[in-house]
Amino acid sequence: MRQLSIIVPCYNVEKYISRCADSLINQTLDKSRYEIILVDDCSADATWELICGYEKKYPDLIKAVRCSENGRQGRARNIGLSYAEGSYIGYADSDDWVEPDMYENMLNEIIDYDSDIVRCGYIRDTGESISGDLREPNSMGSGRIDRLNIDAGDKRKSFIISNCIGYGCWDKVIRKTLLTDNNISFPERLVYEDICWGSLLYLYAVKVSLIDKRYYHYFVNPSSTVLKKDSAYSGDMLKVNKLKYQEYLNRGALNVFREETEFDLLVTCWLGVIKMLALRYEKPSYTAYCELKDYVNSILPAASSNKYVGEQLSELQRLLVRLLDLDIDRQEFYEVMKICRKNGL
Repeated sequence: MRQLSIIVPCYNVEKYISRCADSLINQTLDKSRYEIILVDDCSADATWELICGYEKKYPDLIKAVRCSENGRQGRARNIGLSYAEGSYIGYADSDDWVEPDMYENMLNEIIDYDSDIVRCGYIRDTGESISGDLREPNSMGSGRIDRLNIDAGDKRKSFIISNCIGYGCWDKVIRKTLLTDNNISFPERLVYEDICWGSLLYLYAVKVSLIDKRYYHYFVNPSSTVLKKDSAYSGDMLKVNKLKYQEYLNRGALNVFREETEFDLLVTCWLGVIKMLALRYEKPSYTAYCELKDYVNSILPAASSNKYVGEQLSELQRLLVRLLDLDIDRQEFYEVMKICRKNGL
């Protein structure tokens, strides 16, 4: 039985998959302790053939899985989890790569501290420098580990507001039962799926380790779906937040942690979608803005008076929250979008 399963969703990444897979194969972690699950999401290029080649070369380490239909990263990760033997789960994106000692150190920490989640730091990397080559002393982090024990309601409220583990999955090792026992899975056929998935971790994790070490290389890919202008997928941001609201509602989180989950939705739904409108569209839609405002006011009617707004948000973000209580016309909306673009909200 392997201790750790690393799940990698793959779609049309023939140019990048070898860099990712090789970094996972060349871990300092003993190969008897982990497995790599490469999940092809119906690629149209040579990705599947490359994945099969890795499985053939490393049959005791790598599983190659092919989806029957394209369901985007969320579905590929969910399918990968169903194949996982490990008691702990890691995720990597197929155009990213990791430092050689990432998983040995993170797995040892989650076992030694009996954590539910271990999170490390990451580097936004253009791929122009090889691993370990672009650093000044200590630029990779100190290695300090902060350990949290969220064993009381007030601590969980602070944990939710802190956003200290982010929403992404690729910078973490997670106890498998945290996911399976609490029915935490990724939304499928949508991008920004980790916003919903990651938010649910804050409701259930009890012991969390934060490692100040940048082990993960997040590839800044100019052709990435989430960076494209006027992409049909940009609308998925609101869809994912609607799913998250429903999860909070169904799980009772909006009752037990009302102000905290309300603030979280305010950040990812209201401010997150406004940022999407400003930065991902050549001409932001005033109609989409009005629909967003109506939706947020319908689910969070008192959000603008949330106590965390004044404590946690920047001046610009606070001004944008005030718009929930104001009517602005089309021209004023475009002026707001210009300000958001200028400040990279």
